Amino acid sequence: MIYLIRRFASAYIDAIVVMFLILIYQILTAVFKGEALYNIDSPSADYWLVLQLIFLFIYYLTSEFFFNRTIGKMIFKFRITGLEKSLKAKLLKQVLLRTISRFIPLEPFSILLDERRIMWHDKISKTMVVDTRNDEKSV
Repeated sequence: MIYLIRRFASAYIDAIVVMFLILIYQILTAVFKGEALYNIDSPSADYWLVLQLIFLFIYYLTSEFFFNRTIGKMIFKFRITGLEKSLKAKLLKQVLLRTISRFIPLEPFSILLDERRIMWHDKISKTMVVDTRNDEKSV
């Protein structure tokens, strides 16, 4: 049960990071347009949804491609295993599959449907999230 809580908390941290990145983007956009920050119109819901999807896609793709983990996974001591190390093209394909499959509706709850607690984006990309706290204790 603690594992599930840590995984959901990790995803929640990643969502907060993405929202923070969007906020920075909005501020920088306003500054470069010469608008006062307090005069920025509230964008439409469709705009926010598209912006969130784009930022989530870029965030997961870059952090998992370069670091094999996201900020949320770093905080909760998780790491992605099974990513191809030999060829960058294979690694990119795996990370792309992993990132795209995150957008399957109700995918975050797939962890509750598997007795081994493997999410759909891990199954599709042939990866696994492992707890690195055990690695640190053995060192």
